[in-house]
Amino acid sequence: MPPLVDRSQLWLGVVVLLTLAASMLVLGSNGYLTQRTNDLDSQADWLVANAAVAGVSPYQSLDDLADRFDVDYEFTFGGQLGPDQVAPRTPGAVLLSLPLALLDFDQVYPVAVFGSFLALGWATVLIAKTSPRPLVVAVVTILVLTIARPHLLSLRFATQSPILAVAAAGLLRARARDDALAGALLGWAITLKLFPALLIVPLIKHGRWRTAGIAALTALGLNLGGLLLPSVELRAAVAAVLGGSDAFFSLTGNTSAGWALSDALSISPRSAILVAIAVGAVVTYLSTRSDRLFTFDLLGIASIAILMSPLAWAHYQLMILPLLIASLFTLRGVHVVILGVAAIAHFVDLTVARGQ
Repeated sequence: MPPLVDRSQLWLGVVVLLTLAASMLVLGSNGYLTQRTNDLDSQADWLVANAAVAGVSPYQSLDDLADRFDVDYEFTFGGQLGPDQVAPRTPGAVLLSLPLALLDFDQVYPVAVFGSFLALGWATVLIAKTSPRPLVVAVVTILVLTIARPHLLSLRFATQSPILAVAAAGLLRARARDDALAGALLGWAITLKLFPALLIVPLIKHGRWRTAGIAALTALGLNLGGLLLPSVELRAAVAAVLGGSDAFFSLTGNTSAGWALSDALSISPRSAILVAIAVGAVVTYLSTRSDRLFTFDLLGIASIAILMSPLAWAHYQLMILPLLIASLFTLRGVHVVILGVAAIAHFVDLTVARGQ
């Protein structure tokens, strides 16, 4: 008779939970789990959710929604944005935000922080299951993900970026033919941020058609579900997403290739974004088809996806860290040497919060 509990899975869960608790304790004692501002991403999601529940457009300005629900929220991005900024959320993102309406405004930040650590714990388990040394990989992964600078920035602004880490880790399960989970997680990430859609390309090139199809159907289904909400209109949603890209494009902290091109060549933001997308598409087309390099390929395309996105905040790098870690543990030869040098140089920067 087989055992009721797989001991290796049980030990993996225990190791992840203990390491996760240790990371939370360390970050908490150093003040990284303390709310610093009242313009958090998760608070914007709370306003959007309550607007949808109340039957009013979630694409009103965030200041107007804050006045409507009588909460202390002011989204100015350090004074760089005006008072009429709307939340650039897809219809699917509005749908996914609805559970936040069950919370009080003051509860949003602690719930977002707890959810962030849970998401990174989930990502760690997904990565560890692909390795012959799951316990070692689990400890390394959870420590890197939680103390790296992208996560510290994500905690500061209570962002959705930990979901990107889960989606990236989930794609590793596609290699084990866990298509439903991998596709659903990628579809979730696409609904929230759009740019992860580029990861469908390497899935198709590597013959993971079912994973790619589930990802596309998940994103489509969530957005169609969002459009069924009485207060969500397609035209307003498109205007909010495009308007958000335009408004945030030149802000301090955006490190997208489009912004760099626009600044260096003195061309319009839209032109620069199109050039970045075109270059990214060419590089994606030329990516490897070797199944042995599946993880390495995903890492490269994920990096390109972030760079070619009109907005590329530092916390988006949470999407590439799981793939980087998995690559370092699975690749051999010149590829692991290249990644090792890059990872060491990058990790020095990522783990230094520099007071942020």
